[in-house]
Amino acid sequence: MNSTSPLVKLMLAALGFSLLSGPILTFWTDWLWFDVVGYADVLLTRVGVQFALFAGAALLAFLLLRWNAGVALSASGPRANLSAEFRGTALGMLIQRLGMNRFATLLSLGLAFFVGMTATTWWPKVLLAIHGGEVGFTDPTLGYDAGFYLFTLPVLDTVRFSLGSIVLLCGASALAIYVSLGAIRMRMVEEAGELRPDGLAMSDGTRRHLANLAAAFLILMAVGTYLRRFQLMYDPSGLFTGPGYSDLYGTLPLLTLQAVVTLISAYLVYVAIDRERMGMLATAVALVFGTSALTGMYPSLVQRFLVEPNELNTEAPHIQDHIAATRFAFRLNDIEERSLSGENSLQREDIDNNHATINNIRLWDHEPLLATFAQIQEIRTQYRFLSVDNDRYMIDGELRQIMLSPREFDLQGLPREARTWVNEHITYTHGYGLTLGPVNKVNPQGLPELFVQDLPPTSTHPDDLSIEQPAIYYGETRGSWVLVNTDSNEFDYPVGEEVRYTQGYEGRGGVSLAGANRMLFALRFGSSELFFSRDIVEKSRLLMYRNIRERVLQVAPFLTLDRDPYLVIEDGRMVWILDTYVTSSTFPYAQAAGRLGNYIRNTVKVTVDAFDGSVNLYAVQPDEPITKAWAAAFPTLFKDEAELSDNLKKHYRYPQDLFAIQSELFGVYHMTDHQVFYNREDEWQIPSVAGELGQGVMAPYYTIMRLPGEASEEFILMRPLSPRNKPNLAAWIVARMDGEHYGNMVLYKFPKQKLIYGPVQIASRINQDTDISREVSLWNQQGSKAEFGTMLVLPIEESLIYVQPLYIRATSREDALPELKRVIVAYEDRIAMERTLEDSLDVLFGGTASQDVAVNIADAPVADNEPSDQPTAWVDRAQRAYRDAVERQRAGDW
Repeated sequence: MNSTSPLVKLMLAALGFSLLSGPILTFWTDWLWFDVVGYADVLLTRVGVQFALFAGAALLAFLLLRWNAGVALSASGPRANLSAEFRGTALGMLIQRLGMNRFATLLSLGLAFFVGMTATTWWPKVLLAIHGGEVGFTDPTLGYDAGFYLFTLPVLDTVRFSLGSIVLLCGASALAIYVSLGAIRMRMVEEAGELRPDGLAMSDGTRRHLANLAAAFLILMAVGTYLRRFQLMYDPSGLFTGPGYSDLYGTLPLLTLQAVVTLISAYLVYVAIDRERMGMLATAVALVFGTSALTGMYPSLVQRFLVEPNELNTEAPHIQDHIAATRFAFRLNDIEERSLSGENSLQREDIDNNHATINNIRLWDHEPLLATFAQIQEIRTQYRFLSVDNDRYMIDGELRQIMLSPREFDLQGLPREARTWVNEHITYTHGYGLTLGPVNKVNPQGLPELFVQDLPPTSTHPDDLSIEQPAIYYGETRGSWVLVNTDSNEFDYPVGEEVRYTQGYEGRGGVSLAGANRMLFALRFGSSELFFSRDIVEKSRLLMYRNIRERVLQVAPFLTLDRDPYLVIEDGRMVWILDTYVTSSTFPYAQAAGRLGNYIRNTVKVTVDAFDGSVNLYAVQPDEPITKAWAAAFPTLFKDEAELSDNLKKHYRYPQDLFAIQSELFGVYHMTDHQVFYNREDEWQIPSVAGELGQGVMAPYYTIMRLPGEASEEFILMRPLSPRNKPNLAAWIVARMDGEHYGNMVLYKFPKQKLIYGPVQIASRINQDTDISREVSLWNQQGSKAEFGTMLVLPIEESLIYVQPLYIRATSREDALPELKRVIVAYEDRIAMERTLEDSLDVLFGGTASQDVAVNIADAPVADNEPSDQPTAWVDRAQRAYRDAVERQRAGDW
């Protein structure tokens, strides 16, 4: 060896340190964080499995690659040297310095390392395969329980693919060695005084080695072909997901044949290469490609000439299997179907008897309410409302639907000059409080009435909505890590022109920065300020992973999160609830639903304390197979639902993402007869209503109502369904979520022979109403813009009323304040648009609403000399007519 060897060693050492130091540092600091949140054993289990997979895969890859390189070097002969063409290259010079044996060892180690790193990503599949069991659904073709497809098959396919990759690496490295050492070279013959190539020249050992590698690769190809038989069970490429007639009688047997032929071809290829029988090699190649082509062509011919002319009859049993699997995979079998006559006509008495439903009709959409909250309650530019959540609370003994939004801290709201390291990580550490109000109340200015507001938060109902710990250290913002319990003050909240500070963080969250921890985190975050800051003392702690979604995924990365976490007031604290899903894309015969695959269950509820960040995962369906497997893999991860407080259980929401998927699928898969399904005779779809905020398909919405046939009101998630390409209403579907009814879904169907107006028809009639269109046109011409809110379909008794709010927003400013200007109510062929919901109901149904209704719907603005408590309807109408006249006079509409 020459003098450059130490330099090479130093370079390799530096490379190894750079590859390992980052992961080791991240693991150690993550270990400190996991220990604080109480899931250190979860991290140890996960990392232990990853390390075992890395070690096993890397060791196997190294042994195979190094053995392969050794065989190649041995077959090349003891005196083989680099070819002249290769010797002058940079790689050739490096090999000469190291020696071919040492270079082969280092190359094998490097390739094995990357194979091992790839294997560390298999840990979810491996743990599920180890702990998974039966699902209770058998695929009707091959007779395997769905657990084989969910737990075992993914691992088998991954192992097969990885072994194939290692064999390819062995083949590539062997060829490189043989070519570079001249063990494989072009044989030249002389004809008519000229040299021409006449095949490849190689030793018997070289030929035998390559023959073994080619045969091994073909054997793995045969295994992959055989596994494709099982993958066919969830292939969505045909008329429906899963195998049809042409797959069962064409593709499936041909895949078996192809696997057998490929195994035979592996033997033929070995013999052909080893004994230089090119005819046999051509035969093997022809067999592989021929059966592959046959597998691709023959099922198409069966489909074209046998299936399509008789598709309904030939596919009938397979369609039935597909329907059954999809209904099982998405829990559509559990939907209870009830019939409505649609005959009852609503009277004023019906409206009054359903006062709780009327009291909780949502008049505020998320987008305008979020904009309004931002204008009237963000208080300072550094605060931000990210989303609005729907929930329900018992207020003064009455179940009320509310909308709330937490006031989180956003560093982007600070002036650029103020975004210093100290401000970002020590001073501005948390948001503060929330804004909360009923869904249906409006003040005289057309703005939402608030039950909780301002800084510090004040409540109009302190017995039911009291917040004792309003600081929000953990939320939906992408906040960076922060430091607490330092010698510097934290910004708490503003009071007028003053600012209140805090210093003593009393939460359990955060990693101690005592001892070497401070240096470790300074290295991890690349922050010299963290290491040298004098504000950091022995008791200081570092809070990281403060985004609640990121926080949960650190603990349980195998769970799929619902898109809408929501905040709950729990015993004076603020607690986030996140819905999570276990999913799979390999359930046999089931239809896929986008990113969530073709099997989904909402089995785990997660809570995150907004102040101290404590994370708790509760298994609400512990017997579900995937959840059960994860619980076995991580015995301390999930808590029993009985440990969750009763108050938080009362705030369970059925997740919108899941309900949206189920309602859309049920529009198709309520047809359980194969002929009806094939002809799409009774397909339903979600109505699309143009003109709403966020135009398009009607999203599911939460509301409080008394379901037909039930004794009391409850919090539900609802969505209407219309016949495909028809405007009328066919049914509506709800998910119940109060008490023992949580998770129950009910479909209410209308008779097919009766016309029930749908949202599209009502929207058209609203747009065509001359009075409404005139007022909307007027508002759109005076520096303002009229915006229709979400149309709500509200079942009362066995009939429907439609409610749609109308907002006004100034067009002169982007941050204009939306105001609720009118409420449109439609029933059958009648429409009313008045200032309040109460007024619109009066116009449609006559009389005056009950006192309960009246006190829950705020009065419209009235003149100072107008009596606001006249009980008779004609006085109310006269007042409205007078106000309309004054408003139109001011607008120049005579």
